Formats: sequence, structure tokens, C-alpha cells
Amino acid sequence: MKVMKRTIFLMCLSMFLFNSASANNHSQDSKLLLKNLQRKIIHTLLYVSENEMKAGKDMRNFNYQFSLPVNQHINLGLVIGAYKPKLGYEVISVTPSSEAEKQGIKVHDYITEINHVPVEKIKSSEILNVLYKLKVDQNLTLGVKSNKELKIISPKLSAVEIPNLYFKVGEGVESKSTAKQNYPENSCAKVSVHIKPPSSMGRFGAVVFDKVDNNGVSDDLNTIQLRPGHHQFHFTRTNFYGGPTYGKMAPIEIEIKPNKRYFIATRVINGVPKIVNWRIDAEQCIQK
Repeated sequence: MKVMKRTIFLMCLSMFLFNSASANNHSQDSKLLLKNLQRKIIHTLLYVSENEMKAGKDMRNFNYQFSLPVNQHINLGLVIGAYKPKLGYEVISVTPSSEAEKQGIKVHDYITEINHVPVEKIKSSEILNVLYKLKVDQNLTLGVKSNKELKIISPKLSAVEIPNLYFKVGEGVESKSTAKQNYPENSCAKVSVHIKPPSSMGRFGAVVFDKVDNNGVSDDLNTIQLRPGHHQFHFTRTNFYGGPTYGKMAPIEIEIKPNKRYFIATRVINGVPKIVNWRIDAEQCIQK
């Protein structure tokens, strides 16, 4: 019976993903990449389904969502695999005419250093974080081993704009407050973390997103976009300098109103760190 539930859940998901993708007019190469992404999502959800059922939870009640805003990312034209860190990270593919190809990087070369630090001394998650957060005006130095010869290169960084992404599994639960308010269908608001208040306001601590309305949120996001209404937030403490997270905060509920941006941080009140909404700005927000 459990296998049947899981199969039905994944069949519905597969049909949704492939039907939505088939309506788009993309290049053939992009279609292949997107189909591969869909397969990876399904495989991941198979494992999630097994874990949830082992924990005695019903997948019919499962829901998870996250969103990524429009952003610019560095494009080197390079895909690396996080394997054998003692040898380096193997180059899986190089985009023709890209900066990586101009620098002479080839498939099966190895990235051995990033900004003069050997990759074997850096966690793969930290490497991804460094590369993900690179900006056009920053410097990047790579150590590349090609046919046993090591060379140091400083590629020119260019940016490519990635469109906004919204991913949702399951129906989720819309807040009661949202249902009561007659907000326009495309209205929204934004919530931001990891933005340091001015020193004139006193001492604050930073937080990252953990969950919103029981849906997981990537801790790489500094800002998320939400429908107006009553939302429950789970945050984890960190610092403003990109350090590790070190403690989950008690969940709080915030009434989100349209065309606003809410700034969240922590502040010690009566000896206890508390979540505070230290600033609210008016900001036009329209869901697309």
C-alpha cells in the first residue's frame, strides 16, 4: 500500500513536470538538460518519500517549496564534478567560446586551487558557495592541472542573468489571513535577511531562512517573495560575515502586507536573542 501511494505521488509529479516543459519552445540542447533536471528531481523525491514513510509520515500531506529571485551569476562556461578532492575537481564540460575555453581549460583537466587555496582543504559546499556568490568586479584565481602540468589562471568574470525560479511539491497550506484579505491575485511582498542594520541602531545579529509556513527555504537566499498574509517563519542564527549557522530560533509569525519589504535580524532583549523586524520599506512587488 505504501509503495502504491509513493508511485501515485511520483507519477502525478512526473506528468506535471513533463507536460509543463513540453509547452516551452527551447533549443534541443536545453530540452535535454531540462529533462535531465526533471529526472533528478524525481529521483530525489523518491528518496524523500522513503525517508518520510520510514518516519511514519504520510506523503499525501507532504509539501515543500522554495523560490529564487532573478539574479546574475558568474558564467565561466565550466562544469566541474566534486570528486576525488585530493586530485582536484575534474572538469566535466567546457562551453565552446566561453572564458574557460579561452583560458585553455579542457575536459578532464582538474581544478586544484581556488584563490590560492588547495581544494582538498575546502569543503565542497564552501567551494560551491564561493563560486555561487562571485561578482563581476571580484577576482578569481584558479589552479588548473592539465596533463600533469599545473598552471595558474585569472579568468575574466562575466555575468549571465538567471530568471526567477519557483519550485513547489504538494499543495501546501495557504494562510488564513491571506484568504480573508481581498488582495490582488498578483500582489506580493518581500522579506530580507542578512542585511546589517546601521551601527547607530545598536548591535544586531544575522539570521538565514530555514522554513516559511513549514516549507524549507534555501539558506543561500537573502530575500524571498511571498503572497500577502499571515506567515510563520523559522530562522537560524549566523553572523554578517558569512560564517556558519549555529542555532535555530523559535518560530515567529509576521503579518505580511503587499508592496512592502521586511528586514529581519536578531537582537538581545533582556539577555535573550530575539527575532526583530528592524525596518519596513515601501517597495512595489508584482508576482509574474
